[in-house]
Amino acid sequence: MFHLLKDIEQKFPELITPDSPTQRVASGPTKEFPQVKHLAPMLSLDNSYNEEDLRDFDRRVKEATGLEVVEYSVEPKFDGAGISLVYEDNMFVRGATRGDGVVGEDITPNLKTIKAIPSPADFKSYGIKR
Repeated sequence: MFHLLKDIEQKFPELITPDSPTQRVASGPTKEFPQVKHLAPMLSLDNSYNEEDLRDFDRRVKEATGLEVVEYSVEPKFDGAGISLVYEDNMFVRGATRGDGVVGEDITPNLKTIKAIPSPADFKSYGIKR
């Protein structure tokens, strides 16, 4: 099916869409990455050893965001595995490393080769905008 799609797109390039499986395949991983600013800072807790560390982190998050109430999601931490994915109109448009939390490296071409990252994602059906 992939080869058939590829043949059709070669004959009719106007039919190629950004979410086509043929657009996910890269010639090889990109080695040079331009820097991009995150839409929202990617904060990190670092290590916490007690309740005071967690409360201090919560205070800093509230100060940085201007919010009085913040909802958290907790997951196991894998160092070096954090990325930010940006979708516009349900289409994956950019992926970046965490970097320093404010600026990361644009690794979009490499991420497009990972099938587990959906190219189109139906966020709008959940009321999520952007």
